[in-house]
Amino acid sequence: MLSQAEEYLLNYDAALTALQNALSFDKKDKKLLKRLALLKEYASKWQELDMTPEQLQSLEIYLQEKLGIYGCDHTLVYTREWLDISTLHSKKSKIVKALQNQGGFCDCEVLMNIID
Repeated sequence: MLSQAEEYLLNYDAALTALQNALSFDKKDKKLLKRLALLKEYASKWQELDMTPEQLQSLEIYLQEKLGIYGCDHTLVYTREWLDISTLHSKKSKIVKALQNQGGFCDCEVLMNIID
């Protein structure tokens, strides 16, 4: 299904459009309706993060390296380091808040709850 392909590419707008088009043919398909609701939720979370897929992948690599060496001290120290290096300073607090809203209260939780 086209919507699934777009979702895997983190292109939620295109995925929503494709799924809504599919629903126009069968408005009573409960599986598609449920999928549409979930897709809207995922799109909202992704939009809140305000990060590109490439940035998310870069953060994942950075955290894996740092946590592999130093472990997690149950803070966002390495996430904040990466943000200092990789994003605009003005976006940093917004991204941290979005990560926390999605269950990323420390570096290992960012890996487990947001990235994976």
